[in-house]
Amino acid sequence: MGIFKHFVENTGKDYSNWDLTNAVDKHPSTGRFKQDIADAFQKTINDGGDYFGDPDFSIKENLEGNPRFNESLDNINGLRISLNDIWSYDIKVVSFREINGRWEATIKLTLYDHFGLDSKDIADNPYANIFPAFNSWYILQWARGFQSFITVMNLPEFTISGPLPSK
Repeated sequence: MGIFKHFVENTGKDYSNWDLTNAVDKHPSTGRFKQDIADAFQKTINDGGDYFGDPDFSIKENLEGNPRFNESLDNINGLRISLNDIWSYDIKVVSFREINGRWEATIKLTLYDHFGLDSKDIADNPYANIFPAFNSWYILQWARGFQSFITVMNLPEFTISGPLPSK
């Protein structure tokens, strides 16, 4: 089911779609974010974090952003209007191993976007003045009772790796 049909059904339930998830997974912005995760994981390990055997391990670095879908092609492929940027994410380490002075981790990344607008989105967004549909979306939610929802994208697992620090 497409995102527009889900919006019109007005259930407020989470929305997922494999084609959308696949497009997001292949987007350059998502690739940059995956590299940010790898860099943050490496920095945490270099700073003394030891994932192996530590169930409370977490990336100590504050990631500098999240995937954003506002490149020129995203105006055509639909990612800008359906997502624009990611609201939240969950990073899980599926597996971790040390091999010959290196570490390797398999990561499960879930991205979330809130498909809804509030008055700040209208006031602070130049699109509100350029694209009438942007304002219509706000009116549908706040004056016509259409519920916002969360778009959930469970990306395929991916592997990151790096050198273990010298002891």
